[in-house]
Amino acid sequence: MAGIDTASGLATGTSDRVGKGTVYQHTHFVSPAANDDYRFEAIVKSFRSSRAYVECDVVSVTTGELVALGVSEFAF
Repeated sequence: MAGIDTASGLATGTSDRVGKGTVYQHTHFVSPAANDDYRFEAIVKSFRSSRAYVECDVVSVTTGELVALGVSEFAF
């Protein structure tokens, strides 16, 4: 899901360091998603000198239900 990578990348943009890109991404699809609006909630769990670890929830705006969970690692 491209939205997870985008939201996670934006969450790592809080530093003056220039990122080299996504090293790893894994997505768990928890429930069906169709014809709805979604909220992406990305939280940086670890920010080290050479990498950042981010978790991103995708939540249905209508139901508030978790639709997907993404885990990403970014290189710096």
